Amino acid sequence: MYRRPSPVEVDLEALKVLAKGSRRRIDVVQVGGYTFSPAQVFSAVAVALREYKETGRVPSKLMVREPLGPLEPWTSEFRADKRIPRQLFLEACAWVADSVEAEGYMPSHVDIARGARLAPADFLSTASSVLANFLLTGLMPDDVRLAKGTFLGTRYVSEEGFRFACKWSVLPPRFRAPLVLDQIKLQTWTLVPAGAPETRATKS
Repeated sequence: MYRRPSPVEVDLEALKVLAKGSRRRIDVVQVGGYTFSPAQVFSAVAVALREYKETGRVPSKLMVREPLGPLEPWTSEFRADKRIPRQLFLEACAWVADSVEAEGYMPSHVDIARGARLAPADFLSTASSVLANFLLTGLMPDDVRLAKGTFLGTRYVSEEGFRFACKWSVLPPRFRAPLVLDQIKLQTWTLVPAGAPETRATKS
C-alpha cells in the first residue's frame, strides 16, 4: 500500500543530513520531503565513501538503495580507543557497498582490521561521522576512530506481544521462537512510518 521508490536520488545537501543524523542515534531520517530508513542510510553512506576511495571525491548525486536488514545479530569487537588507518576503513566501506549491491541485504558485521569487527550500528555511526565531517570541512582523517552507535529501530518490537502471540492455540504448548524474534528486530532497519512522504530527495 505504501511502497517506496527504490533507488532514490539524493544530492550532497541531502547526503550531509543523512550522515549527520546517523552519527550516534540511528533512526529514520527525514530530508527533502522523503523519509529514509536506517537501511537506506547505511547503504548511502557506504556508497559515498566507496566513491571517495575510488575518485577522491563524494558524488554530487547518489542513488540510494534499500537493502534488507542483516541476517544475524552481532556484537562489535574493538577497543573503545581503537583507531584504523583511513585506507583500511575506506576499503571496508567499499566492501560494504559492494556486498549490499550484490546480496540485497546488510552484512551482519564488517571486518575492518585485526581486532576490529563492527556490528552494523557501530559501522554506520563511524562511517557517518567520517562522511559528515568531510562534507562539512572537506577534510578526511588520517586515522578513523571507531564509534559506538545506538540503533533505535528495535523499540518498535514488543517482546511481550511476541510471547503472547506464541501462546496462539494452533501452536504447540510452550512454543518459543527466539530466532524469529531476532529476525523481526533485525528487519526493523527497514522501517519507516507508514504513509511517509515519497518525493525525490534532491534540491529543486
